[in-house]
Amino acid sequence: MKAWSTAVALLLGVFHTEHAFAAADPPAAGADQKAWETAPATRRSGFTAGLMTGLSFGNVIGYPNDISKLGDPAFRSATSGLGSGGTLYIGGALTDWFTFGFGLTQSSFGSSRLVSQGGAFLFHIEAFPMFARSDALRDVALFADFGTGSATIKRRSDGRAWSSGGSLSIVGFGALWETWRLAGHVAIGPYAAWHYQDSNAMTRYFGEVGIRGAFYGGP
Repeated sequence: MKAWSTAVALLLGVFHTEHAFAAADPPAAGADQKAWETAPATRRSGFTAGLMTGLSFGNVIGYPNDISKLGDPAFRSATSGLGSGGTLYIGGALTDWFTFGFGLTQSSFGSSRLVSQGGAFLFHIEAFPMFARSDALRDVALFADFGTGSATIKRRSDGRAWSSGGSLSIVGFGALWETWRLAGHVAIGPYAAWHYQDSNAMTRYFGEVGIRGAFYGGP
């Protein structure tokens, strides 16, 4: 719950900054224009879908999802290392500077002996805090993911599960840059993220770097 509370507080801070920037700009004398918050979309609007895929690296500690074995060192398993991860989502772009979506995410990382694999349903949101302030940074976004899922720690040699995370609470934060645009509707660029996943039986935390592509129905 503490991680979720911190996440919400950070996001509220981003949106407060957006409105503070807008309030700091006095309207041009004699200009008959809408505020930038309500101006017609120029970069993002309508239906949106996104795909993130990249390299993951992290650490996991777990126990069997059995109350009699939780916290017992004899049943503890842990691993760390490299792997892969990705997220697929669909949603909508409410404005040029705010989008949301619902999707699925998966991650896998570990050592040569043990591997942790996980999947989750999530709610994904993106904010472009410098959209109205800088042409150079208007396509840089901060994003957050919230959701629930499950994960395991398995032995690579035979696939035997040593730990099962049960129902994991999931939170993630990251940044992305829509570096390239194709035909005005497809944006592609790098991203970096950090994820924290936790339950009574397992704790996973890992980073991710890769490429994200998004489709926008508008403007």
